[in-house]
Amino acid sequence: MGYSLDQAAIALGLARSTVCHLQRGYDGAGGPVVPREDTRMLMQAIADGIALRPYPLSPAELAVIREARARRIRAGQRRDEAA
Repeated sequence: MGYSLDQAAIALGLARSTVCHLQRGYDGAGGPVVPREDTRMLMQAIADGIALRPYPLSPAELAVIREARARRIRAGQRRDEAA
């Protein structure tokens, strides 16, 4: 499709590292990686040229996403400080 890893990650709603693993077919430990069914369906829709738009989220749903992202960032910072 000509997508960069970043473009594919955004289009599929996945982490860049996950897209990299999917592209290679194995993860960092060498284990096989296969896309989930919902990801495969989305990949097929994109390949078929179907324009998809995300369902709009409510302000409360957006707040949940922001908080989850902030928790992941804080957890990563704690790991970095411990190392």
